[in-house]
Amino acid sequence: VSLIKIILFNVLLLVGCALNKENIRSFQFTYEVDIESTNGGKLEVWLPVPKSNEVQTISALEINSSGLKYSIEDDKNNNKYLYINHEAGTNQPTKVTMIFNVLRKEHQNVNYSNVNPQKYLGSYAAVPIGGVFDKIISENNLSKHNVRGIYDHVLEGMHLGKQ
Repeated sequence: VSLIKIILFNVLLLVGCALNKENIRSFQFTYEVDIESTNGGKLEVWLPVPKSNEVQTISALEINSSGLKYSIEDDKNNNKYLYINHEAGTNQPTKVTMIFNVLRKEHQNVNYSNVNPQKYLGSYAAVPIGGVFDKIISENNLSKHNVRGIYDHVLEGMHLGKQ
């Protein structure tokens, strides 16, 4: 009878493992920021706050702001951040600590809800378009539909500088 129980247990174990097709890992993050004394001058701090989405679940968020008043804000891109605005600043070094748990799913390409990829294909102050970039794109037959070509072009232009 004990051999049957062992076989049955092993079968149930294998079936249970086969049913879990998602690889999920868990972490606990501790995010510490050392703030130097502002010698009584104004202090403003922005720290990114993680949020749950299709591939991760954030839980047990704890914030120790060492007595500095803070708020959790949402920006226009729906990102969260911790904001400290302290007019009197600090007169000694201070530490802000954020601790949270993350369950993270292994994934490949994900279509995130409330994210419009077209929003990120335009120009920005740090990502200009036009001019010399139009020439490079045209001469190398690059497009947003050929991301591998863009990657290869950038990689070919890189070199290791040993000094």
